[in-house]
Amino acid sequence: MIWRLLLLSAGALAQDSCPPWCAKFACDGSTWCQKGEKPAPCVHCGDGGEAKGVSCFKESCADVGGDCCAPPQLNEAMKCTNGLHPVRLHTDCFNFKGASYTCCGSLPTTTLSNGVEMPKVILGAGGSTWMNVDKTDLMVYNALKHGGFRAVDTANHYRNHEGVARGIRSARRDGYEGEVWLQTKVEGCGNSKDPRSPVLQGHCYEHTLARLHDDLRQLQVDRVDLALLHAPPCVPGAACEMVQQQWKALEAAYAQGKARAIGVSNYCSACLQCLMRVATVTPHVNQIQLHAGMGSADPGGLVEYTLGLGAKIQAYRPLGQGRLMSSSTVHDIANAHGKSPAQVAVKWVVQQGHTAVTTTESIEHMRSNLDVFDWDLSSAEMSKLSNMAPPGQLDNVVGELCVL
Repeated sequence: MIWRLLLLSAGALAQDSCPPWCAKFACDGSTWCQKGEKPAPCVHCGDGGEAKGVSCFKESCADVGGDCCAPPQLNEAMKCTNGLHPVRLHTDCFNFKGASYTCCGSLPTTTLSNGVEMPKVILGAGGSTWMNVDKTDLMVYNALKHGGFRAVDTANHYRNHEGVARGIRSARRDGYEGEVWLQTKVEGCGNSKDPRSPVLQGHCYEHTLARLHDDLRQLQVDRVDLALLHAPPCVPGAACEMVQQQWKALEAAYAQGKARAIGVSNYCSACLQCLMRVATVTPHVNQIQLHAGMGSADPGGLVEYTLGLGAKIQAYRPLGQGRLMSSSTVHDIANAHGKSPAQVAVKWVVQQGHTAVTTTESIEHMRSNLDVFDWDLSSAEMSKLSNMAPPGQLDNVVGELCVL
């Protein structure tokens, strides 16, 4: 979970750091709670700035959205749907009456090899919002303010960084106070000759750094949570050297604190092998197209190779560009669980321990895509989904991009 843990002791808490609402989920060895519950202090600032009061809250009631921990009574007073949980907004934690509440999501995370926690479902800002700043702005705003999302994936190639920044800024202006996992991607060297953001052969290292700095400026942040190389260079013969130069540039940005984690996208095993010959930092993530119906849970063995390096898989197009929605197998499994076909497709990804990048402008679909963590597919269902081939599914993006 993305929780900013606030560890409070019995000692004094500086007055200027005393928050005006409930503290984040925290442990206190002096408080004993029932099974399934953990102690979480509610901050009530006394004259000396000390923190007072500790209650037992269930883990599912801890909010990741920057608000309060929800007391157990609240679950009875307010019902939330789509996997969201009720949380208290900016009130005295000892006054359970007359407070304002909202529904927020508790989004599971996966731990990267450097200890950074990455959300298991991320909103993709490509697709229908590509090169459309206004649509991107609205989608990101709705995702954060109404859809339960806490993470956004974008790229220089999408030409919508300004829209992402505007959407985040607008959501915060209208009361969203949670963290936002933000990740972007730099073009493969030689793939972008656009004079607005070139990454040219012979300048792979310096252009990669320059583009990432441009991305940060456009996103209006000092750093991103994850910086990826969008694809390997499409230049036969020189591709490996260019891969290595770009990776060294990302390592430099990582050392400078410009990204909390770094990785690649659309990298095949051969490209990863080339990269690893010079790497001092192993990629934390490989973002690839992966979904049910590719004939295997690990087409080409790339998943196993990536995981063997200690990197995590991020799966984009988890719905197979919509093709899975017409599959009778997916529909049958969805009906058996009372879920939608899209939820089954996303569940297939996250149940394997991967992260899913989903793209939708619909608030209803956003919420639905996050409702995949309190139920499971059977091993037989997972196998059916892995081995099936949906209509017209012939894509092999990673294989097509790999020139090594």
